[in-house]
Amino acid sequence: MTWGSPGLEMQAEYFAHLREAPSADVREGDGYVAVRTGAASNTENGVVCSGADVPVDELVDRLRGAPASWLCTEDVHDDALLVSALVAAGCRPETASWEMWASLDAIELPARDVAVRVAEDEAGVAAWLDLAASNGWFDDPSERGPFERLYRELALRDDARVVLYRAGEDAFASAFYGDGTVLLTQLVVVERARRRGIGTELARVRLEEARRRGCARAVLSPSREGLAFYQRLGFALARTPPGRWFYLPC
Repeated sequence: MTWGSPGLEMQAEYFAHLREAPSADVREGDGYVAVRTGAASNTENGVVCSGADVPVDELVDRLRGAPASWLCTEDVHDDALLVSALVAAGCRPETASWEMWASLDAIELPARDVAVRVAEDEAGVAAWLDLAASNGWFDDPSERGPFERLYRELALRDDARVVLYRAGEDAFASAFYGDGTVLLTQLVVVERARRRGIGTELARVRLEEARRRGCARAVLSPSREGLAFYQRLGFALARTPPGRWFYLPC
């Protein structure tokens, strides 16, 4: 598959990895892979589409009721019939997103005196989600259960590629370690703990682990708050190619 975008490529690789979660509902066919995990997030449910002749209506119905995304490879994103079918099914194209990336060789961060813990058991996953919940991660408490199940299935594996990090009760982060690239998926530092180097240490720890695993590049989708932070670390900002990411009707 060709993507022409490191951010899209890594999200597609993450969707592919979600197939390994035992609780995931997976549908694969010629030119597509669809994954539904139950988590209320359009980065945890979606379709990776590499062919134009795919059952759009069937896949949209299969994912209906959960936030989900549809990613198109560079080869098929401008296929008029495919795009028309997606729009007719209620899918909304993303046209204004941005991504950031950096070569790991270009970033050197000094270690800070910050204790960072990795969720290595069920209690660690629960503590990570406690911190996420206290920072407004869930619109409704019922949303937590599917995330907890998914992260236990992915982050507690011996060969885990999804890793959850926590710095006390003040900050949390996560990462997905792909084949040559790390996707930095979360970074939250509570207001009272900012400007103490905690966020920088969470970035450093994830990038060091990426180097250890043989990654050469890091990518992320920046939040408004994270944009300036990652620019200071040396990340470049680039426009995600428009019309390649669709949001399915929820």
